[in-house]
Amino acid sequence: MAALPYIQLYVADYLADTAHLTTIQHGAYLLLIMNYWQRGKPLKNCNERLANVARMSNDDWSKNKEILSEFFTITDEEWIHHRIDSDLNSVMNKSTKARAAGKASAAKRLNERPTNVEKTLNHTDTDTDTDTDTDTDKKDNIPQKKQKYKPDGISATVWNDFVTHRKAKKAPITETVIKRIEIEAIKTGWTLEQALAEMCARNWQGFKSEWVENGKNNARNNNNQKSAVEAIYDGFAKATGSPKVSEWD
Repeated sequence: MAALPYIQLYVADYLADTAHLTTIQHGAYLLLIMNYWQRGKPLKNCNERLANVARMSNDDWSKNKEILSEFFTITDEEWIHHRIDSDLNSVMNKSTKARAAGKASAAKRLNERPTNVEKTLNHTDTDTDTDTDTDTDKKDNIPQKKQKYKPDGISATVWNDFVTHRKAKKAPITETVIKRIEIEAIKTGWTLEQALAEMCARNWQGFKSEWVENGKNNARNNNNQKSAVEAIYDGFAKATGSPKVSEWD
């Protein structure tokens, strides 16, 4: 399973369940559940591996293993965290539904557009009045302003922002452009509207699924590094009497 860019942390529940932990144990527990979430599956029941994930020496792990194990169901092979498994299943179900809805929407548009275009170009009602007069000729000769292609299912706010964004980029809005964006959005598990909004927010002229994945990976790495550093510093702060990270101005 691909790594998710965030973890659902219910602060009140977490604090209630972990009130008895030391600062070092807090850091170790958070690192364990973040690794669990990132990998999307239970932790291997290997003391050396678990110590590495928790950023502990083997001796420190032996001293803290018992209290940290309270949060997991332990088998011969794995450390299982039922709350994280439940949250992972919920997130993945939502992602699967969104991906399916996006594909269905794209398929519907692709099936409908050729028929509509053909009808517009070739259809003539048999009872259409073909008589002409001067007034009608004058009206027909007035240049009509070309309308930008707008797909179905996009809110007016997002579409207006997108039109303004493309105008600033001096980039056209065509059916081909929208189809390419939609294909990349489906790869990411997003709707077309989400992709258009992201382009405006990030000032992107185009949209690629790998750009989103790269952003997720960078955010995840930064969060992991920040959490690890804070846990290490808090342990040091407790030993030296220095203020914790949360107590900094």
